[in-house]
Formats: sequence, C-alpha cells, structure tokens
Amino acid sequence: MQDKQTGQIIAYQVGNRSSATAQKLWDKIPESIRKNGLFYTDDWVSYKTVIPKKQHLHNKHKKDTNHIERFNNTLRHGCSKLVRQNLTFSKSLENHILVIKYFICHYNLWCQSKFENLDP
Repeated sequence: MQDKQTGQIIAYQVGNRSSATAQKLWDKIPESIRKNGLFYTDDWVSYKTVIPKKQHLHNKHKKDTNHIERFNNTLRHGCSKLVRQNLTFSKSLENHILVIKYFICHYNLWCQSKFENLDP
C-alpha cells in the first residue's frame, strides 16, 4: 500500500492474491488511513471483499495504480534475490521477506528526503 502524495510504502504483505492475504494487508494499514483514505486497486476480487465500497476505487485500467506498479518494478529490479536466475537467489521465504523489508525501509527514506526537499 503506497501513499500517493509522498510515494512511501505504508503497508505491505508478502503472499498470494487471496482474500486472506488482502485482509492481512488491510489489517496492517494504520487505523486513521483505513477510516479516511481512498484506495485505488486493480479489479481483483479479493480487494473487493476487504476494502469498504465507499473507499474503494477500482479500475481495469492502470491509470490510478501506475505508481504502485512502478514501485513493484523498482522492487523487482532492486532486489536481485527475487530473481530466480540470479546467483544470489534464495529459496527461503524468510530471506525474501527480510530483503523486501530492508528495500522498503531504504525506499521510504529516499522518498522522505525527496519529499522534504521540494520547494513550497
């Protein structure tokens, strides 16, 4: 889950695209954002079962989700352990989760510094 204004990742969940995984992601989002935020997703059924209809904007087109898709590409290219044909590939799910967590922390710090340096 990505903040559209700052670009920072506010929550993530490693798993498949099931309703159970979507629920775990939803539970990780801060309460204030869950109550007041708007959530743009693709037209995937599991999101529709978790996100309230009034806050859920889904689109079959990538217009509103392109920033998170861009992050997904950055994550794949930035974490060589996620690429099977790489020498550093790990078969351990725990290692994948730790690499993703480290990458997101680094990415959020970069986004924060970029956002703070914008002219008012």
